[in-house]
Amino acid sequence: MSGWTEGKPFGVLKSGPRDSFVVTLAEGRRIETTTIDRFEEVVRRAQCLATETDLAVKVLPMTAREYIAFAGIRASDLAASPEAEADLRKLTVETLRTAMVDAPDQATRAEARDLLKSMGEIASSST
Repeated sequence: MSGWTEGKPFGVLKSGPRDSFVVTLAEGRRIETTTIDRFEEVVRRAQCLATETDLAVKVLPMTAREYIAFAGIRASDLAASPEAEADLRKLTVETLRTAMVDAPDQATRAEARDLLKSMGEIASSST
């Protein structure tokens, strides 16, 4: 966490190469969730909020896995029927396979590969 803004609590975790989301908390309550490409904009707004109020504000970048855990999302929350779940899985696998090949940075390709492995879609290499 970093610092204080004019004597008021304001913290920002540095974003990492695998982060996909950014969550803003005020007094421990989530007030915004958006994509990581808006990180700098979110930090500016959060800093203004901390400066203009007495609220403790934190900005937390997260990977997809971290956000799913943070938000308490379960697979059953995402699909209303077995057919919908199968369609969602198919779309997820297709998207991850595309990212694994076409993503411009190695970190994104590695995360896509790791997720596909965890889903049992590609074999883990034995060492």
